[in-house]
Amino acid sequence: MKNLHLLLRLNNQQDLETLGRDLYRLASEAVAAHPGASTRLGLRDDLAREAAPYADVPEYDLALEFSVPESESFDFLVEQAKAVTPVIQPFIDPANSVAIAGKQNFLVPGEGQFQLFRSFGRLPELSQEQFNSHFINIHSQFGIGLPGDPGYRQLHRDPEATSQIREITGLTIVDNIDGVAQLLFASKDIIAGLGGNRERGEAAAKDGGLFIQRDSRRTITSRLVLVAGPLF
Repeated sequence: MKNLHLLLRLNNQQDLETLGRDLYRLASEAVAAHPGASTRLGLRDDLAREAAPYADVPEYDLALEFSVPESESFDFLVEQAKAVTPVIQPFIDPANSVAIAGKQNFLVPGEGQFQLFRSFGRLPELSQEQFNSHFINIHSQFGIGLPGDPGYRQLHRDPEATSQIREITGLTIVDNIDGVAQLLFASKDIIAGLGGNRERGEAAAKDGGLFIQRDSRRTITSRLVLVAGPLF
């Protein structure tokens, strides 16, 4: 399917609940009016964050997704970027927030109350196609077969759609992000289990060095507060 991720860093943590409520209403109404569309909204969860072994990189505070079937164009996702922009602008740090649109690849089915995003950009010597190939054909092995069998998805950037949405939202970091890994967990205990295999973690880091620009990495561990529309 086609997907839009908005991964946002706030200027003030105290605004998280306020912005979350505003986006909850907007996203719910948008997908209710567009059959086949879906949305997810997750707010940074400190308890889940403490359980995650990936707090070594800059973090986002909020994750908002919109999705449509792959047969559709990006038009609905662009419309949502336009609708969301005036709502988020007073609250966010645009230089440390991301808008990325592209194809969502489902590698392990599954839903959960908590989700972990890991966004990153490619090494400068790699093309988008080379990055995508390594991400889905090689690096994906590190998201498959994890303890608790969390759902696992990858978003691969569509350059044209993402560029258009960047112009709309003004999120300046977007050119540094080429893909997003997403894991969905049933509980915080399963998140904590990610750090239990040091050898696997070291192998994942070593492989990441073959295609990921190290300083582009960012993350968020969030609690889902909204899931609306069909589950693909």
